[in-house]
Amino acid sequence: MARTFNTSFKPKPSSIHENITANLIGIRQPGNTVTRKILSALDHPLTAPSANISGGTPSTTAQQVQDIFGEKVELILDAGDCKGGKPSTIINATDTPARLIRTGEINFNNIQKCLNGCLQTQESL
Repeated sequence: MARTFNTSFKPKPSSIHENITANLIGIRQPGNTVTRKILSALDHPLTAPSANISGGTPSTTAQQVQDIFGEKVELILDAGDCKGGKPSTIINATDTPARLIRTGEINFNNIQKCLNGCLQTQESL
């Protein structure tokens, strides 16, 4: 299901995960061309945290990341401003039916169409 979902919405950023504490991971396809080129040159997956504090507004510029994290970050790659500014859409695809955990950049109706209408929202539980 993750492969179908991520293929359907390329190159928009998307994540499919629950919580890392549930021994699961998020899969994300970044929309930034420079980031995608770096990832395609690697022979292994890359893990990285979000460029914001959990629950905070997503950073869309290198300067915002610097302002938030300061000296806690060793390297900030400035490949231009990120588009969107919305958090990633999060879907728990380990449940049947899949559940929408957080709405974000990708439209709910488009996700429903991709998943043949089997996506539940938190409100429908």
